Amino acid sequence: MKVKSSLKPGGVFVILDLVDSNSLVERVNDVVSLGLSGGLRLLNNGRFKPPAEVRKAWEQHGVHDSYLTLKQVRTLADDFLPNSLVKRLWMWRYLLVYVKAAEG
Repeated sequence: MKVKSSLKPGGVFVILDLVDSNSLVERVNDVVSLGLSGGLRLLNNGRFKPPAEVRKAWEQHGVHDSYLTLKQVRTLADDFLPNSLVKRLWMWRYLLVYVKAAEG
């Protein structure tokens, strides 16, 4: 894998991306994230919902995109980046952190 071979020993590779929820716990996380997202938007922008053009852009964006489930991310990480940290985050995201082992 090019990323893995490009890293120096001790180098860090990080992915922060959207995830497809497929378990009850993740769906509950999504519901809480809806409130969190709206609350943060209200605090930062003075509105609960994003503007219509932003909602339309996200809707169009979602037509062609598909996202991995957390299980799929973990499977790929185990295959290509062993000993990676894979963590489900709030607001429909996951974090993958890989640290290349020191030589020797």
